[in-house]
Amino acid sequence: MKILFIARNIPIPGVPENDIVLQLAYKLQESGDQIDIAFPAEWLPLPTFFLKGKRKAIALLSKVFLQNGFTVSVWRYARLPSMFGGYRFASYFWPFPKKNSENYTLIHAHHVMPDGAMALRLGNLWKIPVAVTVRQGDINKMEQPGYLNPFLRVLKSAQIVLTPSQQVAEQLKKWGIECDTLSHGISSAKGGVGLQASEKVQVAMVSSLLPRKNGKWLLQALAEYKGSTQWNGIHIGSGPEFESLQIFAQKHSLPFEFLRQMHRDLVLEKLSQSHIFALPSEKETFGLVYLEAAAQGCAVLARMGTGVHGYFRDQSEMLYCIDYEDFKRKLWSLLDNQDFRLEIAQNGHKRVQKDYLWDAIVQSYHNIVGASSTRG
Repeated sequence: MKILFIARNIPIPGVPENDIVLQLAYKLQESGDQIDIAFPAEWLPLPTFFLKGKRKAIALLSKVFLQNGFTVSVWRYARLPSMFGGYRFASYFWPFPKKNSENYTLIHAHHVMPDGAMALRLGNLWKIPVAVTVRQGDINKMEQPGYLNPFLRVLKSAQIVLTPSQQVAEQLKKWGIECDTLSHGISSAKGGVGLQASEKVQVAMVSSLLPRKNGKWLLQALAEYKGSTQWNGIHIGSGPEFESLQIFAQKHSLPFEFLRQMHRDLVLEKLSQSHIFALPSEKETFGLVYLEAAAQGCAVLARMGTGVHGYFRDQSEMLYCIDYEDFKRKLWSLLDNQDFRLEIAQNGHKRVQKDYLWDAIVQSYHNIVGASSTRG
């Protein structure tokens, strides 16, 4: 297949971003597909010096940029002001590609708006199927005034609707949208010390330390722990709560190390040296780091009703918590019961090896596209 990805959720120069879309593109290319990528860039009628952060980086983009080995085309669009800040397009493309000169067989949008709206306009013009991936951020938008109906129009018109989240799939079903779930993938599952017995346990968390990540739950639970297991902790990642959590750990004399954002290979190395991975994050689309932690041999404790919940069996391959008290109880059980911790780690590791390496994900992608691309 020759596939056009339209994706605003990729890294751009000056703005680090989760690169899972580029990983999927790379693995599809390895399997024999051809992938081109377009980045939707909103045009704002303001001088550049008034803009900050990601908006400024987008305004400064040239017509193309290189990212992870891909040449990414920048497609500008403009929105009209509206009462609710929704999507009323003044212009979808700038410039507008009228002809399918590259002979694409599928357009895959990686958000509903504006990616999906752009994809549908091209799909209708070029007479080729459109796939739209729905993420938790799309659901958050759809729950706001003025957004639901425009988003639903896109999804009802797409031939293929995908999501990496089983919870997002359930929400879409309530709105009358049927979709296929397609998880993220990883390259390998080598395992680490978490698959072996140990007298001292390392507890790890990797996150951006936003409030919804609930990073303080882990520190609070460890501060309250009175069991006999020796432990140390490590957090990797930067964010607005970095300093406050550092201060909390110091105040309670916790043997907890805080490391800022680092290259993925170093993160995986740290996870391979850990026994427990605990991240009770809310509103996760998927949470690739849970897969990575399980692949490195950690017993994983995640949040129920979000992220990877539904992909791994509870109490067997992973643990899921419903609130802080449940999180604390389950973390302590992993610390106190080595046999239980090893069972969770080993079962989770085997499940990743079986179902969540990239070869399996690419095969699922082709199966879904092949079965759904002719759906009206």
